[in-house]
Amino acid sequence: MSALDAALAALINGQTDEALTQIDAAWRANPTLELRALACAAKPPEPLGIKGSVVAKAAGAAMEAPRHPRLSAALEKLLTDVPFTADSSKPSWAVVFSLVRYVNDPSYLALAKNSRRRGRFGR
Repeated sequence: MSALDAALAALINGQTDEALTQIDAAWRANPTLELRALACAAKPPEPLGIKGSVVAKAAGAAMEAPRHPRLSAALEKLLTDVPFTADSSKPSWAVVFSLVRYVNDPSYLALAKNSRRRGRFGR
Protein backbone atom coordinates (compact mmCIF):
# COMPACT_ATOMS: atom_id res chain seq x y z
CA MET A 1 0.00 0.00 0.00
CA SER A 2 1.40 3.40 -0.99
CA ALA A 3 1.57 6.33 1.40
CA LEU A 4 -1.22 8.02 -0.57
CA ASP A 5 -3.44 4.92 -0.32
CA ALA A 6 -2.74 4.74 3.41
CA ALA A 7 -3.57 8.44 3.76
CA LEU A 8 -6.88 8.06 1.92
CA ALA A 9 -7.80 5.01 4.03
CA ALA A 10 -6.97 6.92 7.21
CA LEU A 11 -9.11 9.89 6.10
CA ILE A 12 -12.03 7.61 5.30
CA ASN A 13 -11.71 6.10 8.79
CA GLY A 14 -11.62 9.55 10.42
CA GLN A 15 -7.94 9.31 11.39
CA THR A 16 -6.82 12.77 10.33
CA ASP A 17 -3.47 12.74 12.17
CA GLU A 18 -2.48 9.39 10.63
CA ALA A 19 -3.56 10.63 7.20
CA LEU A 20 -1.43 13.76 7.57
CA THR A 21 1.57 11.66 8.61
CA GLN A 22 1.20 9.57 5.45
CA ILE A 23 0.62 12.62 3.24
CA ASP A 24 3.68 14.35 4.68
CA ALA A 25 5.81 11.25 3.99
CA ALA A 26 4.57 11.08 0.40
CA TRP A 27 5.13 14.84 -0.01
CA ARG A 28 8.76 14.64 1.10
CA ALA A 29 9.35 11.94 -1.53
CA ASN A 30 7.46 13.73 -4.32
CA PRO A 31 5.77 17.10 -3.71
CA THR A 32 2.66 17.36 -5.88
CA LEU A 33 -0.31 19.71 -6.00
CA GLU A 34 -2.63 16.76 -5.36
CA LEU A 35 -0.90 15.89 -2.09
CA ARG A 36 -0.93 19.52 -1.04
CA ALA A 37 -4.66 19.79 -1.79
CA LEU A 38 -5.36 16.60 0.15
CA ALA A 39 -3.35 17.78 3.17
CA CYS A 40 -5.10 21.16 3.17
CA ALA A 41 -8.51 19.50 2.87
CA ALA A 42 -7.70 17.24 5.81
CA LYS A 43 -6.47 20.14 7.96
CA PRO A 44 -6.32 23.70 6.59
CA PRO A 45 -2.99 25.47 7.15
CA GLU A 46 -2.60 28.13 9.79
CA PRO A 47 -1.79 31.58 8.35
CA LEU A 48 1.80 32.65 8.84
CA GLY A 49 0.89 36.11 10.11
CA ILE A 50 0.97 39.62 8.77
CA LYS A 51 3.94 41.16 10.59
CA GLY A 52 7.28 40.60 8.93
CA SER A 53 9.06 39.80 12.18
CA VAL A 54 6.43 37.21 13.13
CA VAL A 55 6.63 35.58 9.70
CA ALA A 56 10.44 35.51 9.81
CA LYS A 57 10.40 33.82 13.21
CA ALA A 58 7.83 31.24 12.05
CA ALA A 59 9.75 30.63 8.83
CA GLY A 60 13.00 30.11 10.69
CA ALA A 61 11.34 27.58 13.00
CA ALA A 62 9.74 25.80 10.04
CA MET A 63 13.14 25.13 8.48
CA GLU A 64 13.97 23.06 11.55
CA ALA A 65 11.01 20.73 10.85
CA PRO A 66 10.38 18.30 7.98
CA ARG A 67 8.80 19.79 4.87
CA HIS A 68 5.03 19.35 4.57
CA PRO A 69 2.36 20.44 2.10
CA ARG A 70 0.31 22.60 4.50
CA LEU A 71 3.36 24.80 5.04
CA SER A 72 3.69 25.09 1.27
CA ALA A 73 0.08 26.25 0.97
CA ALA A 74 0.52 28.81 3.75
CA LEU A 75 3.63 30.15 2.04
CA GLU A 76 1.82 30.45 -1.27
CA LYS A 77 -0.92 32.50 0.40
CA LEU A 78 1.71 34.75 1.98
CA LEU A 79 3.47 35.22 -1.37
CA THR A 80 0.18 35.92 -3.14
CA ASP A 81 -1.17 38.36 -0.56
CA VAL A 82 2.17 40.16 0.11
CA PRO A 83 0.97 41.58 3.44
CA PHE A 84 4.07 43.67 4.09
CA THR A 85 6.25 45.60 1.65
CA ALA A 86 8.19 48.21 3.62
CA ASP A 87 11.95 48.36 3.16
CA SER A 88 12.27 47.27 6.77
CA SER A 89 10.59 43.97 5.83
CA LYS A 90 13.41 42.90 3.47
CA PRO A 91 15.12 40.71 6.10
CA SER A 92 11.78 38.98 6.74
CA TRP A 93 11.28 38.32 3.05
CA ALA A 94 14.82 36.92 2.84
CA VAL A 95 13.87 34.34 5.47
CA VAL A 96 10.58 33.61 3.69
CA PHE A 97 12.36 32.99 0.39
CA SER A 98 14.86 30.73 2.14
CA LEU A 99 11.88 28.75 3.35
CA VAL A 100 10.47 28.68 -0.19
CA ARG A 101 13.72 27.07 -1.35
CA TYR A 102 13.58 24.63 1.55
CA VAL A 103 9.97 23.56 0.86
CA ASN A 104 10.83 23.03 -2.82
CA ASP A 105 7.24 23.04 -4.10
CA PRO A 106 7.18 22.92 -7.92
CA SER A 107 4.07 25.12 -8.02
CA TYR A 108 6.18 28.06 -6.85
CA LEU A 109 7.66 28.37 -10.37
CA ALA A 110 4.31 29.43 -11.82
CA LEU A 111 3.70 31.68 -8.82
CA ALA A 112 7.05 33.41 -9.38
CA LYS A 113 6.24 34.09 -13.04
CA ASN A 114 2.84 35.56 -12.16
CA SER A 115 4.26 37.67 -9.32
CA ARG A 116 6.87 39.18 -11.59
CA ARG A 117 4.16 40.11 -14.08
CA ARG A 118 2.30 41.96 -11.34
CA GLY A 119 5.46 43.85 -10.39
CA ARG A 120 6.06 42.15 -7.06
CA PHE A 121 9.45 41.04 -5.72
CA GLY A 122 11.70 42.75 -8.19
CA ARG A 123 11.82 43.21 -11.91
